[in-house]
Amino acid sequence: MSDATSATTHVRPVLFAGLLAVTLAAGTVGPGHYTDIHGPPGHEPAVNGVTNADESLQRLAWLRGTWVGNVNADRVEETWSAPAHDSIIGMFRWQSGGRTTLYELLSIKAEEGVPILRLRHFDSVFEPWKSELGGVASLPLAESGDARALFRNTSDVGGIASCEYSLDDGGSLNIAVNFKDPQRPALSFSLRPVRGEAPGHGQPHSPGR
Repeated sequence: MSDATSATTHVRPVLFAGLLAVTLAAGTVGPGHYTDIHGPPGHEPAVNGVTNADESLQRLAWLRGTWVGNVNADRVEETWSAPAHDSIIGMFRWQSGGRTTLYELLSIKAEEGVPILRLRHFDSVFEPWKSELGGVASLPLAESGDARALFRNTSDVGGIASCEYSLDDGGSLNIAVNFKDPQRPALSFSLRPVRGEAPGHGQPHSPGR
């Protein structure tokens, strides 16, 4: 390495460090972007992973985490965030034959003190289900107890009648989805918390939830 190259190599980190120090002193990186570890003004830092959440959502904090299981040979996975302010967010995916065949985005939002579950489905290329383009069903919390929550659809939108979550004594998350169509069988999942999970295997399958 030449002396000129060596000098340039050592100058760049010094210049970068100087610029970073100035930026941190200013408290922002570009308009409206804060580098303070406590976040922008008005931001409330997390305490034990849960920010200042609505009280009705704090009671659902047991949902938090990533849960996995199998339906026949297919792998299913559901993840829930910690409650934060007025919402909890979640995602679900169904994998078959080493491929993802279904995505689902979920939210539980506190509205006037009542947690309301909403969800949308997407196919393997993240196209939304056409059957849901007309609107999103709202499923208010109808019943709850220790590590149990039943959300019931009281509207005409969507095909889901209810969705129930519960934790059993073994620490598994059990999910039961019932449909408005009485001819359609309910879906049941028993998911365990992630401890390092190997993907399931099977033939490609297009589930409905």
